Amino acid sequence: MNSKQKPFPVYLWQEIQSENTRIYLILESFQKRWKNIRSQLSLTDTERLDMAFKNEFENLERFFWGRKEQFNIATRIFGSLQELVNMGASAEKLNKDASRGFNIAEAIRYFPSFTKQQDLDLANKIIWLTIQAGASLLEQRSYTRDLSVCCLINDMSKANVHPLEQLYEYSYQITCLMFVSNIGIPMEDCDGLLFALLADNCQKDESKKIAMRLIKRITDTSFSYFSLSKILVNVVKHKQWEMIPILLPSLPHMKNLTQIIREFASKEDIRGIINAFTLSKTGRNIFKHQFQHHWLLQHTIDNYPGILFDLVKRREKTILETFCKKHRLKLINLKDTKGNTLLHIAASSNGKMKNIAKILLNAGADPTIKNNENVTPYDMVLKSRRSDLKELFGI
Repeated sequence: MNSKQKPFPVYLWQEIQSENTRIYLILESFQKRWKNIRSQLSLTDTERLDMAFKNEFENLERFFWGRKEQFNIATRIFGSLQELVNMGASAEKLNKDASRGFNIAEAIRYFPSFTKQQDLDLANKIIWLTIQAGASLLEQRSYTRDLSVCCLINDMSKANVHPLEQLYEYSYQITCLMFVSNIGIPMEDCDGLLFALLADNCQKDESKKIAMRLIKRITDTSFSYFSLSKILVNVVKHKQWEMIPILLPSLPHMKNLTQIIREFASKEDIRGIINAFTLSKTGRNIFKHQFQHHWLLQHTIDNYPGILFDLVKRREKTILETFCKKHRLKLINLKDTKGNTLLHIAASSNGKMKNIAKILLNAGADPTIKNNENVTPYDMVLKSRRSDLKELFGI
């Protein structure tokens, strides 16, 4: 697969920005009017209306569970909920119900199970109204063991087999609403959701945009990127090359994401990221094409040079060549704690090191530089029985 066949989908990133603006304006317009009405209510009226909303909403349980002949009943309940919200009622009591009654988290969990268009349309309206009126999945998640959000996001990659095509768009819009309103994506779940989404080899643009949103939520809140290398292994496995610039952004308009990833990625994270591309020949070629000018290379050399020594020992020719393209001088002057350069490692290692040594020599590595024991790469080759290296070193 040619890495140039699937460039970074900048247009998707731009769509996210416009979607966020649209949803934010909808929420702002609704809640400005709603909060104004609610602020004029007495505590007694607020309590009465909120309890009425909760009681009406819980009557939707049979509808969301897919019971037959519930559409007309659910339509009536939706009309009642609209009237209550217009009077200033909120959905907040759904969040803290000790009896664990039916709530918005349960409704979202069962949302993908609808098979009739009219039922799906109505369920979508009910969920939007309830979230706008103050329902919070973050407070309800313990009742559903996080299954509601996982169910909906994972459905992004599976809805192409659902009998209702509209489910896909509705699921995406509800997920976007949860991101924008910050009421449904627990921070500690983001990396797991991202891994689950990519594990399903998401193909549609909406799936990729959800992945981008998860990346942004992780990085915006300075959350640790501890599972990034595992996610990249999955991306390489499924050849989702267009997701790489999303997971490891370098474009100017994603500068803030880049900075946080660089700050929080550990040595093992970086090692895992680079190793993910060594799983196949295609992965190595993708690294060569997409990372020649990427911040990851300099970041690795400056902060975790030991990774480069490991790459030499493993004879990762293509990866090392990519590092050499732009960072030749830094690479050839790296030393480990014993004073060995990369060329020392190549000269002293067993196995077929001719290609690795050639890359380093062509990059300008000095075969006469001494380590802490005053031994040069030239000395090592001279004492060895490696005829291939001796020819390369002119011995």
